[in-house]
Amino acid sequence: MRTSRTLLITLCLSALASSCTETAEAPAPVRRPKVAAAVVDSSPRQCTTRLTQCYYGTGPAGEPCSCWSSAGAPDHGITTK
Repeated sequence: MRTSRTLLITLCLSALASSCTETAEAPAPVRRPKVAAAVVDSSPRQCTTRLTQCYYGTGPAGEPCSCWSSAGAPDHGITTK
């Protein structure tokens, strides 16, 4: 009798413990519409170098670029919006 009571209590406690566990799901990533992504990525940008700044087409900022310096040689920099 004592064994069955202990077994019953153990089963109840384990069932209670397993029903109380919580699981959290990661939030879904925010997706931009294709039109909004195209507008952001095709905006005009400048190439900023040590000595000069020039127009460098359209696209995302932060890419390597080059402008012609006043000395007549290409000067390397990074694109900015």
